[in-house]
Amino acid sequence: AIPDPQKRLRQHNSEIVAGAERTKAK
Repeated sequence: AIPDPQKRLRQHNSEIVAGAERTKAK
């Protein structure tokens, strides 16, 4: 439960980008 939704969204976005980059590298 993070009180800052903006912070949570940013972290979530970072994970998505990292996942996409990993898949692209494949």
